[in-house]
Amino acid sequence: MKKIILFLLILISVPSYGQYSGLTVIPEDRSVICSFENINDDNFGFYIGAYYKIGATSNPYIYRTPYAYFNRIGITYGLLKCGVVLGAGVKTDLTIGPDPVFYPDVMVKLQPIKLLTRNKDIWDVSVTVGVSDIPYIGFGISIPYRYGTYYR
Repeated sequence: MKKIILFLLILISVPSYGQYSGLTVIPEDRSVICSFENINDDNFGFYIGAYYKIGATSNPYIYRTPYAYFNRIGITYGLLKCGVVLGAGVKTDLTIGPDPVFYPDVMVKLQPIKLLTRNKDIWDVSVTVGVSDIPYIGFGISIPYRYGTYYR
């Protein structure tokens, strides 16, 4: 856990800017993913995710709601003017036992408006398909930082 926090602090301290952010909700995985994509206009980015639960968790520990923790981190790369975004990282599950369990996390995000218009600087919806411990489908939104200005 200390290594993940150190990695996030180093990542935040690097002078860079993302061209847009994405927010994706994955209902069957009970996760929310926040991504910062197209950093420094290089098509690379990163994502972090959080698990949320409303209710009580199961054994070995019982927590009352709201129960949330960071559960995934990874890198992204945009193709076709960021209309298709590939992501790879690691996911953890802290609710199934006393020790965390780690899974590889691979996803593909489709942003149809960016794909059709070939423009990175517009609002868009997204559909994410991925696999970690279970296959999942997520839905989200992409919010540009530089809306209306075209620095190319």
